Amino acid sequence: MRSTRTRSGGAVCTVIELLDREWAVLVGSPEASAALSRWGEIEASLEVFKTMAELVAFVECRSVDAVARDEVLGWLGTQAATDEMAARTLLQLLLPGAKALVARYRSSADCVEELTASVIADLYDRIRILPAGTRRSFLAPAVLGDVAKRLRRRTERGRRFAEVRLDDVDADGAASYEPERGGHELEEILQWAASRGHLSWADAELIRLTRVAEVSVTRLSAISGEHPQTIRRRRLRAEQALAAAMPAA
Repeated sequence: MRSTRTRSGGAVCTVIELLDREWAVLVGSPEASAALSRWGEIEASLEVFKTMAELVAFVECRSVDAVARDEVLGWLGTQAATDEMAARTLLQLLLPGAKALVARYRSSADCVEELTASVIADLYDRIRILPAGTRRSFLAPAVLGDVAKRLRRRTERGRRFAEVRLDDVDADGAASYEPERGGHELEEILQWAASRGHLSWADAELIRLTRVAEVSVTRLSAISGEHPQTIRRRRLRAEQALAAAMPAA
């Protein structure tokens, strides 16, 4: 899932707001009704719900037994890898936890919209790789805990990258900062691409450090703790995204 922004009445909608709007339409749709009917044939305990809205209200109601609510979440998790509606429903039910994560880390984020999109993408990815057919107790804290761990690692890695100083570059092949002709132009392109969402700010900074400032991947690996090959793959994906965005510039 990618970050999406739109304007309505002059206000920028976050990806969570867009998901809520989408769900308001989806929850009463024929697709949702068909999915609920299909689930009831597989799981007898879900037959009690006549509409998708009833299922969601049941899980969100704090006066309902926590074990019963957890069983519904756990069952949706068993289907999420292969059933898109189950995955989307589970995502909607876990959005309050996603909002809490955004609130917890927003003070350390350069861009709250980018942070929000990253949290939602990680959450949806985690939902879609849940083991098919295996019911898991305490699914919500387990999944959100995994997303929080990823977020903490990225936050820490971002701090380490931010601490990179050009005079830290040693004899592993990196040069001091002497921008070659075109270096300033590349920095402007990276600024443009990141500001318009073609690249994350972290990926733009990775390209700047290694291509303009000539800080070596080896050095970045030593500072961030990220494997050199992982950094190279991330830079390759970022450069491919930048190249794809350029014709629209």
